[in-house]
Amino acid sequence: MSHEDRMESFFLSETLKYLYLLFDDSNPVNLNEEDYIFSTQAHLFPIKRIRKLIQNLVPNPFRSDNGQRRMNLHVANNTCALPKLAKSSLPLDEQLWSKIGKFVHSKMDMLSF
Repeated sequence: MSHEDRMESFFLSETLKYLYLLFDDSNPVNLNEEDYIFSTQAHLFPIKRIRKLIQNLVPNPFRSDNGQRRMNLHVANNTCALPKLAKSSLPLDEQLWSKIGKFVHSKMDMLSF
């Protein structure tokens, strides 16, 4: 009895499957690329419902309607400023996400760069 590792065939099949999903022009994911996101395990998630949920969330009680902080907290002189956080539900900036989608649909030859 022989025990062999067949991970290379699994890797090849998964790679080909996701390359097909990414570059097939008629695939719904590519037709509406701003509505889907891949996880780090290459699972596909529709994000349209997530965007709707985020829009309907209770607003942050520490922010006013115009986005300014309501609470006037005393900040010591030896502290760092708060980092500006992105207000997007996507891991990428929406403009960058759109540019990636346009590049995928542009049919440019990636080897011509």
